[in-house]
Amino acid sequence: MKLPLPRLQWSILLSVLFLIIFTRAPFMLMYPPLQVEDGAYVFAHFYQKIEIGEIFRAKSGYIPLISNLIGYLSVRLPTRLIPYGLSWLPLLITLLAYSLFFSKRYRCLLESDLSRAVVCLLFALAPLSQFHLLIHTDYSIWNTLVVLILLSSLRLPSRGGWTIPLWLAINLFIWSHPLSIIILPFQVLFLVRDKPRRTLYTLTIINLIAHQLLGVRSTHIFADLDLLGVVLAVFKAMLGTLVIASKIAFRSAFGAPLLGWAAKEMWFLIAYWTVFLSCITGIVFWKRPQYRLLILSATYLILSVTFLSVLSRGYQIAGDIANGPRYAYIQSLAFVALFVSLADALIHSRISFTQIITPERPSGSGETDVSSASATRHRWATGIFALLILHYYLLNTQYGHYLFFNKQSHSPYVAAHPDNGMIVYRFFQDLATAEVENKGRTGIYLVAKKINDWPIEIDTRIPK
Repeated sequence: MKLPLPRLQWSILLSVLFLIIFTRAPFMLMYPPLQVEDGAYVFAHFYQKIEIGEIFRAKSGYIPLISNLIGYLSVRLPTRLIPYGLSWLPLLITLLAYSLFFSKRYRCLLESDLSRAVVCLLFALAPLSQFHLLIHTDYSIWNTLVVLILLSSLRLPSRGGWTIPLWLAINLFIWSHPLSIIILPFQVLFLVRDKPRRTLYTLTIINLIAHQLLGVRSTHIFADLDLLGVVLAVFKAMLGTLVIASKIAFRSAFGAPLLGWAAKEMWFLIAYWTVFLSCITGIVFWKRPQYRLLILSATYLILSVTFLSVLSRGYQIAGDIANGPRYAYIQSLAFVALFVSLADALIHSRISFTQIITPERPSGSGETDVSSASATRHRWATGIFALLILHYYLLNTQYGHYLFFNKQSHSPYVAAHPDNGMIVYRFFQDLATAEVENKGRTGIYLVAKKINDWPIEIDTRIPK
């Protein structure tokens, strides 16, 4: 189903995505709290160290190039605007990550433009992340990874002048997340199948290997283990992957609060849902070839990201979805795309069934049949997708988020304390005043003590 007016479609889609993110917690964008690392580390670091080389700053064993660029550029804004740079620039990456799947390039994964638009809408609407993953510089690495996956999961375009820009973007984004290596199978596949652009895929593979060797610190997972120990460690990680993936599948459909209840009271519901979803997905994979590429890609991302997280972080950290939703973020988005593709398959199946039971029309009514099938699809698509959107909207109400009317007391989409945004706002007002008094950014010592959060401390005094 092709919708008219592409530019209007993109404008509406981006506006709706922004409104969902903004209205869920408007105070977070109006008065950014710069929670945890953003204030204490990212802002403080780039404010006090202005050299261009700082964009290659290593953090926690890897180089987050894109978030470093955001930090470097944000502190060069007028002082009172710095917190908005650290929040709104990551928001732009989030909007790119959530809307990119709507591009016509992804019709090979999901043909219906309407279905892909619903996927993008649910990326924003489904309450499966936290505000850190949406408007936080340090955590922007996760949506950077989403963009990288989407750009690298298809062949480079052969026309239109986009080949080199997209290739450059892919290779830039590689140096922004320690799990960038997961795109390697896509690049190897295209290296074999896309002969005219083999040189570009080869360079990308070399860049991936260089990033893994130079840009990511080794965690020595298998240090001091013999062959049997390595096999057991991998086997345990595989079992942990299956358990965590089942939890993420349940959480992606029914929300985190219900997952917490089911894990404690009725764990078999998680198992039942996993088996049911696997069966339905298997049937669609077998009966509907047009969905196979998307199903394979989603399954690969779910299992590979979970496995690498378990192997590198351990089961306890990777499996603590309630306190660390970032480790389930990519998988959750993949499940959402999978759910919409299954709904799209249901719509096609319903049309096929309707055509079977409908009495045969007289010859010469071909155009009428096509028009009738299109109308039937439109009705079913409208109904099913409306129910899906309503379902995910209602999941937001578990946290008290009604979008335009929010009553949340505790939510992953709000700050550690409601006063922290104003504390940070006043801190930057005072910092701007201090810069005027000192005629620059040197000789300043200023601290913002936030509530239930890390303080922001600036010290540009010259040591005696």
